[in-house]
Amino acid sequence: DGKLSAVLEGFLARYQADCADIRIRATDRGNYVFLEKTIPRRSSEQVIRENIYSALEGIKFSKMMRWGAHSFPRPVRNVLIMFGKKALKLDCFGIPSSKTSRAFMGENIKIESPAAYEQNLKSSRILADRKKRGDVFEAQLKDALKEPLYSKPSDELTRETLGICEFPRILKGEFDEKFLELPHEFLKVTLEFHQKCFAVYDKKGMVNRFLFVVDGVSDNAREVRDNYERCVTARFEDTKFFWENDRKKKLIEYYDNLKRVNYMGKFSTLYEKAERIIRDAAEIAKIYSPGEEEEVRKTAKLLYCDIVTQIVGEFPELHGIAGQYLGMGVTDDPDELPVGSHALRDAVTLETLNNVSAVCGLAERLNTLKSFFSSGMLPTTSKDPYALIKTADEALRILAETEGIDFEVTKIFEIVFDDVEKSVSDKLRDFMNERFKLYLIKKGIPADVANMTESKFDIPKEALKLSRVVMTVRDKKRDEFAHIAASAKRIRNILKQAEKFGMEPATVQKDLLKAPEEKALYDLSALLG
Repeated sequence: DGKLSAVLEGFLARYQADCADIRIRATDRGNYVFLEKTIPRRSSEQVIRENIYSALEGIKFSKMMRWGAHSFPRPVRNVLIMFGKKALKLDCFGIPSSKTSRAFMGENIKIESPAAYEQNLKSSRILADRKKRGDVFEAQLKDALKEPLYSKPSDELTRETLGICEFPRILKGEFDEKFLELPHEFLKVTLEFHQKCFAVYDKKGMVNRFLFVVDGVSDNAREVRDNYERCVTARFEDTKFFWENDRKKKLIEYYDNLKRVNYMGKFSTLYEKAERIIRDAAEIAKIYSPGEEEEVRKTAKLLYCDIVTQIVGEFPELHGIAGQYLGMGVTDDPDELPVGSHALRDAVTLETLNNVSAVCGLAERLNTLKSFFSSGMLPTTSKDPYALIKTADEALRILAETEGIDFEVTKIFEIVFDDVEKSVSDKLRDFMNERFKLYLIKKGIPADVANMTESKFDIPKEALKLSRVVMTVRDKKRDEFAHIAASAKRIRNILKQAEKFGMEPATVQKDLLKAPEEKALYDLSALLG
């Protein structure tokens, strides 16, 4: 009838065209409408001017800073916009653009062209390329220490250091050897977390030296070093003072102090939570670590005691580590941990997992999750102020990686969640199931294989093992994998039909399987259900 259809009207509106721009052409699939539109040529400079504002506004940060009518991750003090060797005159954030950049200390840096940008900054002691900055840092780290001395900075501290130093330069400092009498973990935490320095070691352990990074080349390196040494000494004196005071009491003597620590506001205390952890850990140990119930109960009771010590109050990162040193027995005192045991520390840090540390660590994390889920305080991908995602991931690591124990989620949830509504445990189980898929993906398991293990989540260690079996079979014999899966599906269907006729399939005795191929087939069939 000569009228445009609603679909065609929408098509033209989308591309800002009219009827004169359309053409009808015959194709193998019939007549189709095509759009022919001439777009006027525009200069690159014009395109930049039209898009620069939206591009800058698209840069977001978790906490934007505001000044006047503007917002940005940080207040803008200088704007450099160039096309070729020409500086474009624009106004951004109330600041006119120019052909110069500006260093941290206010020095103006003339930029000759975009191609010369990196070299122009380097001439002013700024390494714009983060990788090159890291290479300079690594080279200086090797030059600063000669055998047998070495340093092993954490990735987190290295990233932070390279993020705040535009032209890193490593200097060396020393401290009094008397501080080496303190546990070396205390010194390391003090240096790295609070002073942003790097501890130095030899073959015997930590030595009385440290490294620190300054920004750029300085003529007063000696004065800078002296100031760093004074700060480090003051922090070590604090550490020594707190530790000597804390050691005047046994770790167990701090237990009653937990009654004065509120947990989740007015609803509970840390003492009450500790009592729940002791109960749950002991019940879990009865099933998965029989014979070690007493050590589990003792470790669980000491788990939170160091939180009320002065050393952990000042250095929260030492939670678990300080408790291990305070609770380590030198006698057969029943209130102290067995000599050589690291269960308390490992239950907190998860450095290594044995039966005792795994059971205590699992009970603690599940109780934490239970408290928040019961109160309706569920985490989201954008909001997790209480680090519940991290807590759940740690619980999953214990479930899947503890040697010698095949934890069953259903049994453990029956123990821990026996005093809350089933809907609470169901929500947490669903949440952990989703996190477990991500855990598998981080372990190198393809997403499609990770999704297959959902039905096997009840025994996470088994699910991890089976997903690796599937991945191995699929990767080595990709063409045959579909046939294997199809055969397994047919076998499963046959067995289901047999059940309808009252035929009970024979039970496979896994212990009798000897050949690797037999074991792999059994594991695969178990995964496929």
